[in-house]
Amino acid sequence: MINLRFLLPIVPLVLGMLTMVGWALGIATLQHGFPLSAAMSPATAAGIILLGFESLIPCNRANDSLISRIGQIVIWGVIIASILKLGEVMLGTAFATDPQFTSLPSNEMSEDTALCFLMLGAAKQINQSQLKEGISISQTLAVVCALPPLLVIIGHAYDVNNFSSIGSFQPMTFSSAAALLFLSMAVLFSYPDKGYMRYLTSNGPSGKIALILFPATFIVPFLLGITSLTAQRSGIFDSAFDHTLSVVLDVAIFYILSFICVRSLFITDLHRQTAEAGQLDSENFVTSIMDSASSMIAVINAEGAVLRINDTWRRFALEPGNAMNKLVPQAEVGDNYLEICQAGITRFSDAGQEAFAGIRAVLDGRLHTFEMEYPCHSPDRMRWFSMSATPLGFLLHGVVITHADITDRRMLEEELQLAASVYKNSSEAMIVTDKNNRIMAVNSAFTAMTGYTADEVLGKNPGILKSGQHDTEFYRAMWNTLNTTGHWQGEIWNRRKDGSMFVEWITINTIRNDDGMVHRRVALFSDITEWKNAQTQIWMQANYDSLTELPNRRLFHDRLEQEIRKAQRDQFLIALLFIDIDHFKEVNDTLGHDMGDLLLIEASGRIKKCVRDYDTLARLGGDEFTVILPELHDPSDIGRIAQNIIDRLSEPFMLDDREAFVSASVGIALYPDDGGNVTDLIKHADQAMYSAKNSGRGCFQFFTPAMQKASEQQMRLTGDLRHALDADQFEVYYQPIVDLATGRIHKAEALLRWKHPIHGFISPAEFIPIAENTGAINEIGDWVFMQATQQVKKLRSDFAGDFQVSINKSPMQFFGDESSHNHWIEKICALGLPGNSVVIEITEGFLMSADTKITDKLLKFRDAGIQVAIDDFGTGYSALAYLKKFDIDFLKIDQSFTRNLTPDSQDFALCEAIVVMAHKLGLKVIAEGVETAQQQDLLLQIGCDYGQGYLYSQPVPAKEFEKLLEAA
Repeated sequence: MINLRFLLPIVPLVLGMLTMVGWALGIATLQHGFPLSAAMSPATAAGIILLGFESLIPCNRANDSLISRIGQIVIWGVIIASILKLGEVMLGTAFATDPQFTSLPSNEMSEDTALCFLMLGAAKQINQSQLKEGISISQTLAVVCALPPLLVIIGHAYDVNNFSSIGSFQPMTFSSAAALLFLSMAVLFSYPDKGYMRYLTSNGPSGKIALILFPATFIVPFLLGITSLTAQRSGIFDSAFDHTLSVVLDVAIFYILSFICVRSLFITDLHRQTAEAGQLDSENFVTSIMDSASSMIAVINAEGAVLRINDTWRRFALEPGNAMNKLVPQAEVGDNYLEICQAGITRFSDAGQEAFAGIRAVLDGRLHTFEMEYPCHSPDRMRWFSMSATPLGFLLHGVVITHADITDRRMLEEELQLAASVYKNSSEAMIVTDKNNRIMAVNSAFTAMTGYTADEVLGKNPGILKSGQHDTEFYRAMWNTLNTTGHWQGEIWNRRKDGSMFVEWITINTIRNDDGMVHRRVALFSDITEWKNAQTQIWMQANYDSLTELPNRRLFHDRLEQEIRKAQRDQFLIALLFIDIDHFKEVNDTLGHDMGDLLLIEASGRIKKCVRDYDTLARLGGDEFTVILPELHDPSDIGRIAQNIIDRLSEPFMLDDREAFVSASVGIALYPDDGGNVTDLIKHADQAMYSAKNSGRGCFQFFTPAMQKASEQQMRLTGDLRHALDADQFEVYYQPIVDLATGRIHKAEALLRWKHPIHGFISPAEFIPIAENTGAINEIGDWVFMQATQQVKKLRSDFAGDFQVSINKSPMQFFGDESSHNHWIEKICALGLPGNSVVIEITEGFLMSADTKITDKLLKFRDAGIQVAIDDFGTGYSALAYLKKFDIDFLKIDQSFTRNLTPDSQDFALCEAIVVMAHKLGLKVIAEGVETAQQQDLLLQIGCDYGQGYLYSQPVPAKEFEKLLEAA
């Protein structure tokens, strides 16, 4: 039947394609299809081809593949074309469904053909739907659709023209009728085992009778009619004889058919009676066997009804506390097992749901058999059951369900598996010895761990593994415990066959015989070498700094706590040194983190050489180190050690091919004077370190109570600084820079002032470092720049067109966001100012440590016309090569040189040398700290270009500075 479903559409598909070829090539024979048949229209041929193609698509009502969707489009196309054709007839108008359907010349599609196309399309559409009776409806439509083509074929055979169309419809061609008949039959055989077709295709009596009667119903009358009509036309018989002969033949043929059907039913009934008689005997036999079985057995049919159930099942179902009553419920013959289980499926365990699904799968034919084992909780213990579901047989569709208690077998298997696993598959090595301590057996893990095979150690003493790491006393104590208690466990170092040593964790147990004497000893041991190494590594990672390999903060706290306890007991002094590397951030940011790491490693080595072997040097993180100096008897040693550390860290660091300079600030706190616990000592040493930084760096400071107060003050300032900008507490002051030759105010330095609402003016030396450390310097610096550039625009407009303002830029600002740097240049352009209206002041040390990124930013300033000045020149490294590299415009001589300036002083000679050198390089010189007329005259004498200091004015607000310009 399955083959017919694919074979039937081929005939109309070929017929339609030949017709289309005939119309395309003008071959009349192909257009007619059959002799004496009218030509099939191209539209009809196209519809037949589409339906034939769709019929070859595999039937699957749930299929959503691309080809299935194409089939749906084909069906709907045929349905719509048919409706349009029928609409033409009903409405008396043309919808361009036929002649314009193709460019080929054509006869029109008949209305009968369009109606058949509509019914076939509807049948196929319903066939693919999810309607419950969809297939039956589809098959009914297919039968109705087959009637008009069948009438046409019969009319053609009997030469009766009235059968060629319905009413006044245009006649259907013979070739169209043949194609539509085959397509109708293809719909019928799409689902031969469903709908009405299942009556004809079953293997039972109905199918056998249908196989005889239905073909005969079509073939016999048709052949008799043809025979009679042919004989009548040829004059062989007259009409009366013909009718008589037809009746006789009808009676004879239908008698024969009836006899065949009766005989078939008789044989089937005889087989049934024989089977029923044998079934009665077998049922009694099967019932006896089932009831005597120890397993629970139930037989259900395809619908789930219980056909048989044994006494074991009934007893277990009634057992108190039965946890399997969802799969082994109380049931009797006639009850529906599936419905009883389905009611409790939501309460099934995973195993229960799996079992129920397996039974359904066997019933549906998806599985031939299903087996599983599952646990079941009973009131007293855990029990295990095996369950199977097997088909009942080919004569009766159903399933035999069995449940068997396999708890004892399962426990025995588990015990055997456990024993085998422990001995053979355990990752732990095992040695079994006899009472004389000779090796009787070893497992594979022993060989893998020691390198010795079983043959190499059997009969020998386990002492062959001794490493020599344990003395005789160790083994004497082990054997004493083993003989006394029968058990010993611990760590032992042993030696492998290749000579390498490993540490093992071993457990030894004694097995005694019935007399209490030693029978066997079993040793289980694991190689814990890696674990021991890992523990050591974990401890190292938790307690030591990975970069410098010094104790970290955690271990430092622990050691300091231990030293404090020892000092309390022995009454001696402890010094805690808190070391911070000055300028480390600049090195890290300019040379890179890798170079910063190298510096920290080298610094830790230098510090270690400055302290005693029993002192503790630790790295807390970043560039902070601590040193614990215990058991001090002479306090003067503390200062000497601190100064030695500072001196060593001030020496140049060679980082690959780069030279870097740093210094160190050291804070010192003493126990018990400055703190009696870890927290206080660290806090006070930290405060002393910050005091050393504020004192100029590169020095050490002992903690004093005043530092505590200063630290608290600094914390308050840090908090207040966060809100100072928003609260308008900042103001830019300006100090004039005078042209020494003319006495004219040519420039001004913009200086930031902070007026605290409570503490009044805060020194920049106090709050600028805080701003740099907290990162607030970027926002504050941008604000100062905006204020200064707006002011210089006003000053250039009101006083002098070439006026300049100098703005200090912190090194921290150069390490900030690139956008802020570009914004300064954009702001100058937006204000319409030339670049040389602004001078950026940077320090000499920062210039020397500038990396590529910093260099690019400085060069961007130079490209924008902004000039650059070196502030406090002479106090740093005075590297002349850098002045040439960056095209510096101004040098500012530090006020420490001008403060004591006299004609015969060394400062005078230095200032003169700086001026001469600067002029040779094309630089202008500004002298800071000019406070007397004598200093001014001397600077003018040596050719200094500009002066800045209190001689001219202290820094003043913008309004007062404008008054100075007006007065000048």
